Amino acid sequence: MPKQKTRKSDWSRFDVKDNGVKRARVTHSTSDSAKYQAFKAAANVVRTQGFGHRQENLAGNIKRALVSGTLRRRNPGAKRDVLTNVGVLNPLFVPAINNKSHLLPDILGGPSIQQNLINEHRTINLSAHKPVENRIGRFIADATPTGEKKPLKRRGSIVIVDSFHPATGVPTQRDYHVHTDAGNGVAERFDKFTVKHL
Repeated sequence: MPKQKTRKSDWSRFDVKDNGVKRARVTHSTSDSAKYQAFKAAANVVRTQGFGHRQENLAGNIKRALVSGTLRRRNPGAKRDVLTNVGVLNPLFVPAINNKSHLLPDILGGPSIQQNLINEHRTINLSAHKPVENRIGRFIADATPTGEKKPLKRRGSIVIVDSFHPATGVPTQRDYHVHTDAGNGVAERFDKFTVKHL
């Protein structure tokens, strides 16, 4: 298992290395409502019961996976879904040390279904995507009124686009556009994250 680094809470960019080799670059920037809505419209994903997905293929292989959903914070310590028998969108790609990676993180309300799962390098899943999930979780916590404990309450929304090399299924870049609030428009903020494979 790759060693988890402790990062400053205000990071805007960092590189992920595996055995001294740069594997990914993670960036974060603040955004605004207009940019979020434009990205959401371009993704063109219809939500049903708080989650939606669509895929774009080339020659029968995945080129882009797009998901959109509402943000909800799972209870700490809640049981995780078993993914052993759940398929992925990019089965051609099976790295030596593999993780099944949720596009919309399960800890933020994403379902454990094939349309929301891909094969990903373990290092990138834990050392690139996980810090993004943690920061979004912090934004949700910041927007949640003191003392309120309603894990299924809507805390905002998110649109994610993952791109792949269609011939191999290798992920190349994941873009997160995030809108967080207290569920009532208070403490509203917009953010963009990118995990780019190097």
